[in-house]
Amino acid sequence: MKDKTYQRPSVPGDSNVPGYGSSQSRQRVEGAKNIRVGSSYQRRRTLQIATYNTRTLSTEHKLLELEEELTHVRWDIIGLSEIRRRGERQLTLEAGHVFHFKGQENSSDGGVGFLIHKRHSQNIVQVDSISERVIYLILRLNKRYCLKIIQAYAPTTAHTDEELETFYEDLPIAMHQKAATQYTIVMGDFNAKVGRSEDPSDTPIGNHGIGRRNERGNVLLNFLQQHQAYVMNTFFQKKFQRKWTWQSPDGRTKNEIDFIIANKKEIVHDVTILNSCSIGIDHRLVRARVVINTKTARSRMINKTNHMKWTSPNDINKFQKLIETNLENLENETYKTVDEQNQQLTEIIKSAEKGCSSKTSRDKGKLSQTTKTLMERRRQLKNKQTTSTGELKQLNKDISKAIRRDTRNCNTEMITRVIEENRSLKVLRRRLGPGKKNIWQLADKKGNVTTNKDEILEITKGFYQELYQLRENQTEENPLPKILNVGSEDIPDITIDEISTALAEMKNNKAPGDDEVVIKSLKARGGTLLREIQKLFNACLTEGVTPTQWNNAVVVIMHKKGNITDLNNYRPISLLSHINKLYMKIITKRLTVKLDFYQPYEQAGFRSGFGTNDHLQTIKTLIEKCLEYNKPLVLIFVDYEKAFDTINQRKMLEALAECRIDHRYMAQIKYIYDHATACVKLHAKTETFEIQRGVRQGDPISPKLFINLLEYMCKRIDWENMGININGEYLNHLRFADDIVLISDNIGDAKEMLERLKQASERVGLKLNASKTQYMTNIVTSGNIQIGDAEIEQAYKYLGHEIKISRDNQTCEIFRRIGLTWAAFGKLSNILKSDIPICLKRKVYNQCVLPVMTYGAETLTLTKKSANKVRVAQRAMERCMLGLYLRDRISNDIIRQRSGVEDAISRIATLKWKWAGHLARTTDGRWTKKILEWRPRHEAKRSIGRLPTRWSDDIKRIQTNWIETAQNRRMWHSLREAYVQQWTERAA
Repeated sequence: MKDKTYQRPSVPGDSNVPGYGSSQSRQRVEGAKNIRVGSSYQRRRTLQIATYNTRTLSTEHKLLELEEELTHVRWDIIGLSEIRRRGERQLTLEAGHVFHFKGQENSSDGGVGFLIHKRHSQNIVQVDSISERVIYLILRLNKRYCLKIIQAYAPTTAHTDEELETFYEDLPIAMHQKAATQYTIVMGDFNAKVGRSEDPSDTPIGNHGIGRRNERGNVLLNFLQQHQAYVMNTFFQKKFQRKWTWQSPDGRTKNEIDFIIANKKEIVHDVTILNSCSIGIDHRLVRARVVINTKTARSRMINKTNHMKWTSPNDINKFQKLIETNLENLENETYKTVDEQNQQLTEIIKSAEKGCSSKTSRDKGKLSQTTKTLMERRRQLKNKQTTSTGELKQLNKDISKAIRRDTRNCNTEMITRVIEENRSLKVLRRRLGPGKKNIWQLADKKGNVTTNKDEILEITKGFYQELYQLRENQTEENPLPKILNVGSEDIPDITIDEISTALAEMKNNKAPGDDEVVIKSLKARGGTLLREIQKLFNACLTEGVTPTQWNNAVVVIMHKKGNITDLNNYRPISLLSHINKLYMKIITKRLTVKLDFYQPYEQAGFRSGFGTNDHLQTIKTLIEKCLEYNKPLVLIFVDYEKAFDTINQRKMLEALAECRIDHRYMAQIKYIYDHATACVKLHAKTETFEIQRGVRQGDPISPKLFINLLEYMCKRIDWENMGININGEYLNHLRFADDIVLISDNIGDAKEMLERLKQASERVGLKLNASKTQYMTNIVTSGNIQIGDAEIEQAYKYLGHEIKISRDNQTCEIFRRIGLTWAAFGKLSNILKSDIPICLKRKVYNQCVLPVMTYGAETLTLTKKSANKVRVAQRAMERCMLGLYLRDRISNDIIRQRSGVEDAISRIATLKWKWAGHLARTTDGRWTKKILEWRPRHEAKRSIGRLPTRWSDDIKRIQTNWIETAQNRRMWHSLREAYVQQWTERAA
């Protein structure tokens, strides 16, 4: 259906536009929007912005044809690609519209341009081009706000990779060149398919794209993540006929390759395809409705808050003397209960904190004294009647410039200080932002959204009270056995050394619980203070009780992703007393050896000496061997619904009893869980409620209790002779905390294993999440595996790595790592692209960006292609850090010499060589090494032809009998340089 002819009224003040001067027409237009124009309110700007690949506008008749077609649709700005005109020129067409284009000087290929409606001709601030593929327009919205629109035309696959890199270097230049605008839109023909979001990290892409992402789509995604922009086509659900933008000459293939990208999602209200505008080509016009409210969009140059830090002792010597003085007065005082001891100890610590600490605001102010003097002068001038308007106007400009300068200087100084002190960059990013995000609206169970603060508190309390409410009978049908281990008739007292060791391992700058005692106060380590803490801890251990103040957890919630009104999209974080955490850390250390002894090698989570690499290596090597020998393989990745918050506490205690834990420690843990409460803190605290299920978040012993319960559950599942036969032993599952993967060689066993796991999980309070439980197989199946009535979709993400049962199983993750690395680089762009010294940028890059690229890389099979991709990505990041461009023609050696960052390929190769040596020397019988040595020659046959590259092939090029050689650590270390050198040379 065609749009009606649309004559858009001008903004207030454009009296030269016919039809807008009369009061009647102004009232009709503004009344429809229900927004008053005047000093109190400003009208919303609604723009129809489109992009169109015209194939050619080299002739006058093609241009006239396009103009005629546009008379039937609403439009304000149209970006044009492939116009095929030479040079750069701006024309005013007969209809009054402005046509600006840029093409090559000696060729008619490509070219970009803008067609600007005549109603906006007086609001054009600037039109400029970066190249024949990138052009930008700055449009004035009002006296303060401007909109930048960039039109782009990306090289096709027929062009070289160097041209593509140059194109993606020109785009940032257009985005940041000249005046910095509040809103930016990038649009055009990108000759790339991005599809829909495939991973939670793909935030620039929505769920409504079409097609599958190709390699050019990954390049575009990397660019979006770096610059925190969004492909708005993919955020609006449309029928397929209103999505595709290009079709092949035969009409069979239809793709979405023309996009409209915005730096702020909220300004784009719709993106659609217009069939009513066509000049007989294979592309279609893509139009976005952009709505900008210039009243509410204010730039926050100063972020000054009065939020106070927790008090912590600045003068340690004074703090210790105050503690000793206060405790000496209580030497002869006797305590009746642990509550009294804890209360007295807490009051003494807090009193000493106040005596030697002063509360200071987080932000001392970003404005310099010079700026404050200018502002004072302005206040004085405003009170004088003789002050001229020009003098005041000039002073306002000087103040604005001074504030921007002070803000930049302050941010740079803050960045430098944080990096030099090795402090958290996450906290730095929050401080550089406008402030803390508050929860100002929530939806109740019925979906009704409220902004009333009291109702928000009640909704939050009800949600978490229901979450932690007991769902099944947990009565003690049989009392727990009273276990007394041989030789432990007298449980040992907690010593000063145990307290000191545990304190040293606790992190600073963590939020305190209800008692408001910070960890720095405990780490002051005065001898008198430690002795009082020792008395309290031993009293708790002997009596089997804990202070009442330790029972309550203060829960704060943080938004993860998705709808901000849905509490399911928030992550709860429990704040416990630091004294309580110190006590439980000591108990955990005493029980760790015994609890770990009962854990099988299938569990790699929360255990010393194990990590994600163990299971990643096992899974990837298993897939490699099954593909090589054509063995069937089924993997089911199991996900639980809020696993840590739903386990049955009675079963948790029974699991401890099976590990022969002393009854006095069990009594202590039982007392803590029987009396556990919580309250949620938003703008205020909710009433406390009981914690009747789940493990306590933030408690040092909670991870051990959880994996011990999982082992208790798995031991009761009959999986005998199920799984993959590995040299006579059956590998049927792997566990990393609650991430469980089931392994089988046929669909029938896999379904049976999943059903048995589901039943066993329900007996301990766990529920499988059917929507997130995933499977993959190399067996052709007639139907999907099911959990109850819910089907499981195929997917492949495990422990942060992409898993595929295919020939590129080992290399697909490398390309995903590059995208995630660009995302990390983009989040730190205000640091890495700032004017701070390169030595500080290097430190941030090596500590925060490079680990993203190299996470788990030692378990991957490097190829020449993947290694080159990594190196190219790193070179691009180094150029960004140094402010260089590809066209500068500076050699890679000089760039590396200037940046000084660690080479990614060298780091990956070093990590892999160390990891290979560790695997070769492993003697505890874990699956990682068993799979590595497995050769299923008698069970299956290899395919004819060249085999895909194995994980160990590059190691064997250096040392054929590498497992034997690795037993000699000194010899293995001496060969590392040769191994690393082969990859650095190959990548170069």
